Amino acid sequence: MIGVGVYTHGDFALHNQPGHPECADRIRAIHRVLDARSREFRGMNAMPFAPASMTELAGVHSIRYLERLQDFCAHGGGMLDGDTYVNEYSFDVAALAAGGAQQAMRDVLHGDVKAGILLARPPGHHAFADHAEGFCLTNSTAIAAFEALNNHGLSRVLIVDWDVHHGNGTESLFYDDPRVMYFSAHQWGIYPGSGKLTDVGLGAGSGYTVNVPLPAGTADEGYLGVMDHVLEPIADRFKPEIVIVSTGYDAHWRDPLAGMGLSLMGYRKMTDVVMRIAGQHSGGKIVAVLEGGYDLDVLSIGVGDLVQQLSGSEPTGVDPFGSEPEDGATLERVGSIVDRARILHNLR
Repeated sequence: MIGVGVYTHGDFALHNQPGHPECADRIRAIHRVLDARSREFRGMNAMPFAPASMTELAGVHSIRYLERLQDFCAHGGGMLDGDTYVNEYSFDVAALAAGGAQQAMRDVLHGDVKAGILLARPPGHHAFADHAEGFCLTNSTAIAAFEALNNHGLSRVLIVDWDVHHGNGTESLFYDDPRVMYFSAHQWGIYPGSGKLTDVGLGAGSGYTVNVPLPAGTADEGYLGVMDHVLEPIADRFKPEIVIVSTGYDAHWRDPLAGMGLSLMGYRKMTDVVMRIAGQHSGGKIVAVLEGGYDLDVLSIGVGDLVQQLSGSEPTGVDPFGSEPEDGATLERVGSIVDRARILHNLR
């Protein structure tokens, strides 16, 4: 087995609209940091992958949606909604991202890499089965999960979504599916306005969706309280065979599209928690999928730290941006939410 597999491609920059928060500069910044740190990342390996086929995409998304999206892009693209754009390359780029998600899952489950990191764009966790939303076209996290469930026989997939925005698309795809435990810690009161504490799944999937909506300003200690007292006991009960992380860096206090207080040191500690869960239950198997993050320095350094941690070494140096501002959400408010989540999910 080689070290960490990184799944990325220069073509991810072709989906682009200058001036939009989710633009090609995001992936370019990540590539610059990875190139600069390449000597430190002796366990990092650039892995080959191919675009997902229309048939493979249709395992998650409706064929009618896919055909309409492909046609719209072929005619030059435009705005799908008030936030989400496409251009002539966007459908092919989304298919490439989906293919990277599938290949990362295959390689991790086959033991070819110890962990897989999909560094693709556009992000995916707001993409529903039948429509795009929130900058997202196809749902790479869901595609990776369905690869594990449908093609590798797994029956317990844990998705940890720490993007600052609730992953409404991912939640919808697994809301009644007990094979997937979907966990999201997100800022309450911003887009998309979903992810209530009491949204816990439906039918056979009841109890397998865990939402922890947090107040603006929640910082490192609050997030780690959620990870320690909600996520870990949920994972211990569920015993996942694979862990997928929707890794958004927009809960950082510098991010321009949100209002949380995480630091890069906080992200490192959350990564430690996820690695501990995977080490205990899934033989260390992790697939990380890039979601949001719109401060380019935070995003690129955060991704570099993630690659280094998953390769088995601690990131070097101090957090270049420092800790969260002093006026973050009080721990009493976060603690109350944690207590309610524990009661709701029988974690007493």
